Amino acid sequence: MKILRQPASIFLIAGPAHGDVLLATPLIASLRRAWPSAVIDVLVYRGQAGILAGNPDANEILSASKHPRGREYWNLLRRLLRRYDLAISPKHTDRAIGYALMAGKSRIAVVPPDRDAWKRHVTQAHVIYDHYHTHTLVQNAALAALLDVEESFDVRLPTAPDAAAAVSRLLPDAFKTAPFAVLHLNPGLPHKRWTLSGWAAVARYLDSKGLRIVLTGDGSPGETVYLDEAMQQMPTTVTNLAGQLRFADVAELLRRCRIYVGTDTVTSHLAAAAGAPTVALFGPETPRVWGPWPQGGQYDTTPFPGYGTQRARNVLVVQSTIPCPTCRQAECQRRSERGRNCVLMQNLGPQDVIDGVAGMLDV
Repeated sequence: MKILRQPASIFLIAGPAHGDVLLATPLIASLRRAWPSAVIDVLVYRGQAGILAGNPDANEILSASKHPRGREYWNLLRRLLRRYDLAISPKHTDRAIGYALMAGKSRIAVVPPDRDAWKRHVTQAHVIYDHYHTHTLVQNAALAALLDVEESFDVRLPTAPDAAAAVSRLLPDAFKTAPFAVLHLNPGLPHKRWTLSGWAAVARYLDSKGLRIVLTGDGSPGETVYLDEAMQQMPTTVTNLAGQLRFADVAELLRRCRIYVGTDTVTSHLAAAAGAPTVALFGPETPRVWGPWPQGGQYDTTPFPGYGTQRARNVLVVQSTIPCPTCRQAECQRRSERGRNCVLMQNLGPQDVIDGVAGMLDV
């Protein structure tokens, strides 16, 4: 590949989801180790910068709207235009590779296998996107390999100097002397939700084991209503911290917890990276590509090669094994079910999850 042997400036497009940003941190760390004096700037969507809080490998975190218009797009164009020696896109979307083309004198990217030939033409080297067998973090590591850079598989958690103090201030005193569990009920996409009766059963089981429970979330109005309804079926000792924690605070909370249970969301990735025993509930999305990366794990393709309940180090994925009624893609539920919960998620029985929790508590 024809790039500078020592690029002075690197631009990386992270996203589009919070989890994508977090899973890009090992790649950023690889670049920093290879080129310690280079400027490494990272572009994220608005509201995602907290995932990279305190990251020692990035120089500047740039934010943009998901669909910038008018003046914002013009200012972004002026900010990026051919400013960087190297641009990297771990995503194969039009927008991500367009930003790489805009910003970098040389470019590498993940590209789709059978369409959008222009994306291969505008890159000096590329990795073919594999949506079925290869984990996102492994595909990111393949980009590092294109540059003859040593791959990293260690996800960097967000940090803040006052995170420990913030968590201690928010946690009730009882949580400071007794083990507790963290539950994240509400994913970013509503169709990934599990049943409230299932969450209530898991909460009662954890309570019976002497664990207090903390709920996390973003505190959005819709989530507030959802969690209020959930708590009506849970033990009265449950503490709801949704909307009160930064990502760095959530990471600190997860370092302290005895176990974490959550849906397919960035908080599950944070829990896995923090080393917490993690139980992640999956529906239509394949954990082969999106399963939370186990702390200290190094895999050639994916930690979760099949469907159903699977374990890799400190992560247990729980997923229904019934055939998907359509195509195992998230979009089918949003398009045809009008936001109703995924049938695969509804098919997960409380006992399936409780058995997984019990096994992880015995670790």
